[in-house]
Amino acid sequence: IVPFGNLPIVTSMSKIVVNSINSNAKYNFINARVTETLACGSFLLTSYCGDLARFGYRDGVHLVTFNNMKDFEDKVVYFLKHDKEREEIAENGMKFVRANYSNKKRVEMMFDKISQHL
Repeated sequence: IVPFGNLPIVTSMSKIVVNSINSNAKYNFINARVTETLACGSFLLTSYCGDLARFGYRDGVHLVTFNNMKDFEDKVVYFLKHDKEREEIAENGMKFVRANYSNKKRVEMMFDKISQHL
């Protein structure tokens, strides 16, 4: 178990960060680990969630998704052997998150949504 304050350091040092999004259809949403991991410049291997595309994340460009344990295992093995491709995806993900999901951008998005309902 990693102390919360050390999580960004451990995330940044990891070759692959694994994330599992709740597959229960009622609560199928992107969790904070997606943006946190990508903002650290780390490669993210996450379970598939339809909201990823809805929010602009592109599988194989910003992050990589898996659909089941066999797919997960295959992708871990593949990306541990393909450093350049893994690092390029991590870099793309970091640039995407920093350009689109900074605190400033999120506040602007929130105010835009609120103003649409006023």
